[in-house]
Amino acid sequence: MTREWVAVHRKHHAACETPKDPHSPQTRGIAAVLLRGSELCAAAAKDRHMLAQYGAGTPDDWLERKLYTPCRFHGVGLMLAIDLLAFGAIGASVWAVQMRWIPLSATGIVNGIGHWSGYRIFELVDASRNIVPWGILIGGEELHNNHHTCPTSAKLSVRRHAFDLGWTYIRGLEMLGLATVRRVPPQLRLGSARPVADASMLDAIIANRYEFMANYARRVRRAALAEGLRLRAEGTRPPSLRTCAARAAGYTATRAISRPASARRRRARLRKTRRFPNWSRCTNNCGSCGRARAQPANNLWPTCRLGQRRPKQTIARRSTSSRRCCARFAREMPRTPESKAGTDVEGRTA
Repeated sequence: MTREWVAVHRKHHAACETPKDPHSPQTRGIAAVLLRGSELCAAAAKDRHMLAQYGAGTPDDWLERKLYTPCRFHGVGLMLAIDLLAFGAIGASVWAVQMRWIPLSATGIVNGIGHWSGYRIFELVDASRNIVPWGILIGGEELHNNHHTCPTSAKLSVRRHAFDLGWTYIRGLEMLGLATVRRVPPQLRLGSARPVADASMLDAIIANRYEFMANYARRVRRAALAEGLRLRAEGTRPPSLRTCAARAAGYTATRAISRPASARRRRARLRKTRRFPNWSRCTNNCGSCGRARAQPANNLWPTCRLGQRRPKQTIARRSTSSRRCCARFAREMPRTPESKAGTDVEGRTA
């Protein structure tokens, strides 16, 4: 039982966000991982080649052979008996909630939401995210981005305001002599500047590379926000502060992973529609008259029904009917001396 879980977890880290990942919402969909996460893990655990490759070094003691493996499903009945003895008839409802909540939280929320939505402290190649900074309900696994940054660490909280309930349990077991902590996240400590980088400094940079990059991104965001505020105070309209900070910190790759292309296209169309709300309401009921290059003599471009000035270039892609409509409208417009050389609506010279 331990071997199967360890093998699936190691393969998830080795092939994260790829088709070989047993439970990635980026490849299998958030609904499948959130609702059927335990089934995906059980199906992946049946691969004997995967167990032999990623399950090496797992415990093979008496508890594993005599208790965990042959009695893997006995815990369900034991929990039902405990709930019935503790709560009476209502214990059946408590047991049903527990049987649904445990697979949902252990596989669905951690592996689904933890790779789909949340915030990031460290920029990794995968899409792991921290759900909330306080890991209480799922034993600290809410800090999933921290876990993927230091996968062998027993402690997942790396900020002062973060809390890892699982680390509290591990520390308690260590004080009782029942557990041994092997690794924790490296602590970044800055010393005096040196003129030449020696081997110890390079080792420290490599060991704390994610913390270095996180601090660098934080400073870049602060500088971008300060510059944006300065430009706005001077009356210049720069890009939004969020966009400026995200571009400066290099978040484009992360956004591309977490959101599909279809959603980005829908949002782009929505922004353009809000910018030009009447783009498809020209006088000839087509969306491409504004692209006519033959400018009228009175310097007035086609207007919509609301009387607003049409932009010189529209957003929509013209169809055959709209091209015919624009050509008819261009023939009806008065032409300037510059346009008497024969330039038609498409910009071609006759």
